[in-house]
Amino acid sequence: MAEKKVLELYDLTGKVALVTGGNSGIGFGCALSLSQAGAKVVIMARNEERCKKSVQTIIDDGGEASYIIGDVTSCDDAVAATKFVVDTYGSIDILVNNSGICINKPAHEMTYDEYMRVMNVDLHSIFIMSTEVARYMIANGIKGSMINITSMSADIVNDPQPQCSYNSAKAGANMLTKSFAKEWVEFGIRVNAIAPGYIHTPLLGDENSEIYQHWVSCTPMKRTGAPAEMGALAVYFASDASTFTTGSVFRADGGYTLI
Repeated sequence: MAEKKVLELYDLTGKVALVTGGNSGIGFGCALSLSQAGAKVVIMARNEERCKKSVQTIIDDGGEASYIIGDVTSCDDAVAATKFVVDTYGSIDILVNNSGICINKPAHEMTYDEYMRVMNVDLHSIFIMSTEVARYMIANGIKGSMINITSMSADIVNDPQPQCSYNSAKAGANMLTKSFAKEWVEFGIRVNAIAPGYIHTPLLGDENSEIYQHWVSCTPMKRTGAPAEMGALAVYFASDASTFTTGSVFRADGGYTLI
């Protein structure tokens, strides 16, 4: 059999992807990009109105997509989401763990509940979703791909906002990525992470604000990234273009961490 040409390696036709938090921001950028590469996409999130809008955008773009309302910190919802994807499209080949929150608050003023809320969404949900999907993949012999959206904040302390819980969760997510990659390589499951810098999403707030402009000024490229740029990386990690890549953390930050 002839080897695939380079662009053919990125073709996801016939693949099925589950994207958590896929109804906005980086998550939607990943969902749309995976769809444009040929995958059928299921968005898992809590806001139904945004889910409907995002799914319709993918459909209008020529893709095939559905959504399920669920909480990524719930083991029961992880089971339900995995079952929904398989029942709807017959399989699950790609998981993008994108859901995340941030609480900017000094550590000495942060409550334990606030700290754990961030840890549960940004770190523990990756364990919950990944292990459930892995059980399905392993049982069915699927050589799948998992992609965790972490952050450059796993390696730096951001200025000026205080966010110890977010930084800690993202650092943990990078190590969880590597641990899963090592454990599941024998089953043909690849696990990688994308570590974005500041990406132009609603999470960043007003682009004319002083803090937004501070982030831009500290980025060597003098701009924020786009969700589609993260989506392109998700396609790479989900596709045959990256079959020799697992346990990798790809930082895409416009050069922010160079300084």
